[in-house]
Amino acid sequence: VRGVVVELDRTVLENEYVGLGPFNRDEAVVASVQLLQIFGWLSRKDLISDPDALGLTGVDDATIACGAAVLLFFVPSIKRHGQTILGWDVAQAHLPWGVLLIMGGGFALAKGFIES
Repeated sequence: VRGVVVELDRTVLENEYVGLGPFNRDEAVVASVQLLQIFGWLSRKDLISDPDALGLTGVDDATIACGAAVLLFFVPSIKRHGQTILGWDVAQAHLPWGVLLIMGGGFALAKGFIES
């Protein structure tokens, strides 16, 4: 944007970076699942849904995104022993359920109008 100048204080950035701590296994798993999801999105038409390759029908971008999210519910956490990386209590507390229901209802209505 023209005319906007961003000034960053190097010491503040360095202190915040140190405050993050070392990169742990849980963060590596989340990053790996995210990369796997991006790979799935990029290769879906050519690899996943292609009849000559894997030939999985009905797999779209939403299926890949939900699969990545569900995967985090099953991988055990190293930081929180006895729990998974993404627990249902965390998902329930931090997911905007109202927005999700409004969007889902809107998509369902739109699909109904298209089909009828």
